[in-house]
Amino acid sequence: MEPTKLRKALPWIGTHLLALAAGVWLFRPDAADSAAGNVEAEAVAATLEEQGAGPAERSGTGRPRTPREASAAGVHRLAWKSLAYEGLDRQERLKASGLILREWVKEDWQAALDTVMKETPDDYELLLHFDEVFRRDAGEVWSLIESKRYGVSSQSLKARWLVRISSLDETQRREAMEGLPAEAREAIEKREKQG
Repeated sequence: MEPTKLRKALPWIGTHLLALAAGVWLFRPDAADSAAGNVEAEAVAATLEEQGAGPAERSGTGRPRTPREASAAGVHRLAWKSLAYEGLDRQERLKASGLILREWVKEDWQAALDTVMKETPDDYELLLHFDEVFRRDAGEVWSLIESKRYGVSSQSLKARWLVRISSLDETQRREAMEGLPAEAREAIEKREKQG
């Protein structure tokens, strides 16, 4: 590079490096801020629960993710996205996706569900990996269904959720139905009658 071109490029390079450094510094992960955010979010959730707001009244958003969950979700999301470049046929892709989802659901089921519902609308059989979540966090899942977070795909999620809740034994079904709004309980009862 000629000296005059280099001199002309130096301010441009310098300003871009400065902007990059400022961005890295401003958006750096800060454990203290993350912990404060989690404490604040937990306080808001506790206040909502004290006021009698069930999961359906909490706007279709789940509990806040911890920094560890967010990090794990990133790793799983990266593995998920890499499947697109593997050239796998449908069966192989479903098998590989299932392996990723088994671990991802343990770490951050909401991020995993978001990914499945938004990126693979034709593979609703992947929802089988969420059966334990559907039982354990029935209210949160219902809240996502009612918020129509996944658009028309919310109906497929609802159908799988109803199948899972209806297939529980009576004690587990009663536990799962505790705290659900009347609409959810009616949908479960209707599904049970259908068989």
